[in-house]
Amino acid sequence: MGLTIWGRANSVNVQKALWCLAELDIAYERIDAGMQFGRNNEAEYLAMNPNGRVPTLVDGDFVLWESNSIMRYLCLGYGKGTPIYPDVPKRRAAVDRWLDWTLSTVQPVDRSVFWALIRTPPEKQDMA
Repeated sequence: MGLTIWGRANSVNVQKALWCLAELDIAYERIDAGMQFGRNNEAEYLAMNPNGRVPTLVDGDFVLWESNSIMRYLCLGYGKGTPIYPDVPKRRAAVDRWLDWTLSTVQPVDRSVFWALIRTPPEKQDMA
């Protein structure tokens, strides 16, 4: 059984996982879930990921959610020796720093702009 990513391709967090899969040249199936596709609030999805967010990775009988955790798992499980997630602790820590920084610093500031410009239909946007 191969890898499956549950989540819509227009989700920033799903895009991180998809980018990692592409960088590591890993085959996967993607199932649309979240926002306009729904599914992430259904019992099947919530049994895999009780927080109901995307992405969710299924690798055989192993299930993982949270995009940065998924990226680390993919690199450790499928990308050993690649520069994307180095074995050298100081180099790896530098990658971890940037992954964590995006969650703690960038996304909280960026979220309101993203929702206003991308998720809100143009006719409902209030630029003021």
